[in-house]
Amino acid sequence: MPTAATATASFAFEIWEEEPIVDDGHLRLHRTRFRKRWEGEIAGRSEGEMLMVHVAGQPAAYCGFELVTATLAGRTGTFVFHHNAGAGLDGGLSLAVVPGSGTGQLAGLAGSARIEIAGEVGDTAAPHRLILDYGLG
Repeated sequence: MPTAATATASFAFEIWEEEPIVDDGHLRLHRTRFRKRWEGEIAGRSEGEMLMVHVAGQPAAYCGFELVTATLAGRTGTFVFHHNAGAGLDGGLSLAVVPGSGTGQLAGLAGSARIEIAGEVGDTAAPHRLILDYGLG
């Protein structure tokens, strides 16, 4: 990865729409579309889609993609996050910039991130914070 840096940003969901695929009382599988507003060292908007599964009412796993249109380190462009989480989200979250997805002044962006959630997992109204370890080529 090119020169390493860290950026911190908060985000809030503007849209969170769930479309059920299966919901039998034990297993809940749904497609979720979302849009976020970003503030901090990443400033802008994003939108994406995830497949999520809950077992016995608890988050179990999800995967998805998110297109971010933002300014990072004074550079403007877009990039895509790949989300992947399992094991009830307890230490099983992987969030990475899709290699080669950066455009504009963010071309060459590489990195991985972690999310800190205030409140309960799945509470889209709770504040969320992202810490991105990245490099810009």
